[in-house]
Amino acid sequence: MYKELLQFFTYSNNENKNVYNYFRGQSHSYSLVPNILRKDVEQTYRNEFENLYLKISHEFPEKITYFNLQSCDVEDREYQLSLLQHYGLKTSLLDITSNPYIAMLFMLSSSFDEYREPTLFLFKIDETLHRDKHLFTEVRKSKLNERIVAQKGAFLNFDKIFMNKHFDVKKICSVKITLNFSDDEYVKKLEHQIEQITKLLSEDNAELNKEELNNYLILFENEKQKLEDSKKQCLKEIKSELSQKLREYCYFEEDLFPDFETRIRYLSSKYDSNTSKKISL
Repeated sequence: MYKELLQFFTYSNNENKNVYNYFRGQSHSYSLVPNILRKDVEQTYRNEFENLYLKISHEFPEKITYFNLQSCDVEDREYQLSLLQHYGLKTSLLDITSNPYIAMLFMLSSSFDEYREPTLFLFKIDETLHRDKHLFTEVRKSKLNERIVAQKGAFLNFDKIFMNKHFDVKKICSVKITLNFSDDEYVKKLEHQIEQITKLLSEDNAELNKEELNNYLILFENEKQKLEDSKKQCLKEIKSELSQKLREYCYFEEDLFPDFETRIRYLSSKYDSNTSKKISL
């Protein structure tokens, strides 16, 4: 199905027709915002980000140069932010890639030990138009940010909103494909049955066969739990199948990390016992 969807959105017989040419994969269906703006990041981090950036530039001047948000050229600052993000700092840059299969590697990066909804975003970007009239940007490549080259990377730079709040925006068309198991109605029915039985068990009524009611309660609760387990198992099987298909086309997760430090961290993490480990884009 993913193959057919990608072919539909990325291929056109008309040379003059724009196609979807940038992509982003996420193991969750969370909002399309950069790390620094996500709900799990404390406001204190956002408030202190400039001071943190400045401090790092003082400690590692050979790698990082500080450019103030209020008085700098956007290209100078975004290059430095790309380096900070490369080394693991949460910034206002949102990674995207020109390669849909690389995006799918990131979409499948979770171990799926809990239920999630893997998501693939597709963007129709005019690189010339949207560089000036939207958040799109292609950061300079260098030996310090080799990951960007390996991941065919670009960014949506949310700093542009703060640096130029009145710029003429041309919208970027986007498509969101989410892997979702639609079980809401069935779960509601199970929960309704559990609620009704629990209510009956709380009543002081000698005519009720409470042993039988308890058996039904256990049955419905087990069914609800098995449903969650089966969804997780399906996710793991889908991940295995898609990952195998990507490997057949020579797309490997480890190739996304060509630089020494990140490569070592990635190889080491493969042997961690942490079930929530994942790669981030």
